[in-house]
Amino acid sequence: MPASNINLEPNEDQKIILSMQRNRDGAILASPDAGKQLQRLHLGHWGMFVTVESDNTPSLKLKGGITVIRSQQEQRDYLVFDDPAFTVVEEEGLSPSA
Repeated sequence: MPASNINLEPNEDQKIILSMQRNRDGAILASPDAGKQLQRLHLGHWGMFVTVESDNTPSLKLKGGITVIRSQQEQRDYLVFDDPAFTVVEEEGLSPSA
């Protein structure tokens, strides 16, 4: 699975950007990197994993996801985010949460 990395300085923040648009058929097209060709997000669940690392704190691993659903009435796709959006998978020195 391809991964994107973002390096931040202390007290700096960064949004994770996923390039998205719709095609004429109402499908959602996406790319993890600007400038790369957009591909259709197929219906179903898509997992996301985020690892937060720092030189002076334990690392934190999170998981979440989105589900692509199709509205037959509107003939277009929609994104539904997991609830909660992210859960802790592993925190250095602690057991994974359920």
